[in-house]
Amino acid sequence: MYIEDTESARILVRRLLGRDYIVLEASDPINGIELARDTHPDLVLLDINLPHLSGREVATRLRSIVPDAPLVALTADATPGSREKALAAGCTGFITKPIDVDSFPAQVAEYLRGKEEALENAQEHLRAYQAELVEHLEAKVRELTSAVERNEYLNRQNRHIIAMLERRQHLLEAAARVSHNITSILELDELLRATVDILCDEFSLYYSGIFLLSEDGQWAVLRAGYSEAGARMISTNFRLHVDRHSMIGSCILEKKARIALDVEGEPSHFRNPLLPATRSEIALPLVLQDRVLGAITVQSAELNAFGEDDITALQSLADQIAIAIGNAQLLQQLEAANAELLRTKTFEAIATATGEAIHWVGNKAAPIPGSAQRVREDLLTL
Repeated sequence: MYIEDTESARILVRRLLGRDYIVLEASDPINGIELARDTHPDLVLLDINLPHLSGREVATRLRSIVPDAPLVALTADATPGSREKALAAGCTGFITKPIDVDSFPAQVAEYLRGKEEALENAQEHLRAYQAELVEHLEAKVRELTSAVERNEYLNRQNRHIIAMLERRQHLLEAAARVSHNITSILELDELLRATVDILCDEFSLYYSGIFLLSEDGQWAVLRAGYSEAGARMISTNFRLHVDRHSMIGSCILEKKARIALDVEGEPSHFRNPLLPATRSEIALPLVLQDRVLGAITVQSAELNAFGEDDITALQSLADQIAIAIGNAQLLQQLEAANAELLRTKTFEAIATATGEAIHWVGNKAAPIPGSAQRVREDLLTL
């Protein structure tokens, strides 16, 4: 049997010995050990410089598997001491490359007949080889330990990435549900109340509130708040000045989200006594066509509760909420304009009928019932 990782060397040995012997081949040490265990060859030729395991280590392993078979090192390693190391590892012979094609078959035959090369100072070389084995074993242990640590690190990274992807998917799904639920609400106050409730339920928030700008743009007025704390603040007309002394004011001025992963270290966080458990906060502007309508605050009772994915999902949702608020405000304006138009048309109809009545009274006629009927008809058409 020949254990050699270089194909050209295997071909040469097969050509030189194949006529007289059955030559088994293995291209790597692990397969070579398995092949020797299965076939119990009469002689083993093995290269010293093999991948994964050295030829000397293979020889040591084979000595217990095929104890009676000669193990002959066939190697290009001619450095001082290489022969002694091979013999100390369990080899019975040592042949150097390049192979002498004329003498090689005879050399193999001699080893098959029982030739064994002598090793002077065998104990000294054996101790040196054992020390080499220990050193190599320690290196393997370090390599395996490093591989285990690297695999554990990769596993942690993979778990983190999977958790991030799952959270991102959850955020997107929650944002879609919130958007779907609020887009069908056109009454402004109902829309705002529903939004904060759905936000807190879907995103597991401690608190959420929606502020709208006052007419003069100087104040952010709380119009909807989650839970009893929100209701109490609304009952007191809670508002924040639009300046940089609050996260709501800052996000309105800057038209971009403000985040505090630890509110204790955020000077602009408004410390609300009604919300004592707040640990993290995001303030998101409500912007519609470059016009700021107000802002949303979302708060968590956990430190470092929000990441980039949260900001992205919540800001996208805030944009949808701004559109819904804009639509609700537009509907309010249309209803007010329609009411004003109706009121104006009513006054015009009454004035016309009254003028006609006065005219006919002045002419001592009596078409007043007809004028009154026309007023009723005009009003019915409005």
